Amino acid sequence: MRMWVSFYISTMRQIFFFSFVVFITAILAGPILTGIILSLTDPLVYQISDIFDGLKYGVPLGILLCVPSWLLLSIAIRLVAKPGMSVIRVKFFACLAAAPLIILPFGILNFNELFNKFFWTSSVFQFLSYYLITLISIWSYKLKLPMVQTEV
Repeated sequence: MRMWVSFYISTMRQIFFFSFVVFITAILAGPILTGIILSLTDPLVYQISDIFDGLKYGVPLGILLCVPSWLLLSIAIRLVAKPGMSVIRVKFFACLAAAPLIILPFGILNFNELFNKFFWTSSVFQFLSYYLITLISIWSYKLKLPMVQTEV
């Protein structure tokens, strides 16, 4: 019984830290990548200098709005991570779970706009840039799941 409790606590600590680092990376790098993509695709409307505005407003707001996504990703990874399971499998599931969780902060901020088709077409670059950074973060950062040792 004691080994399962220690497995659970050490696993949750690792998963919370892993999810936190993934979302902080997305919060910091997402506005930069979004700004670069938007300034390249529509240079008449978006300028490179808009990236700094995105960071100035997007990072503090992103930290507040990403807390539910961070917690839900942590819970989802914990539900999947079983003793002896491959880290690659867990990371693959995290990539699948991250897709709707990337939209969640934007949905919290713009709930009324979620049902407007123009919201989705105008926000596709934001979603894709944040998701791309989240995928890169999931596969770049180390997720160490402890192995359960059998008692002798």
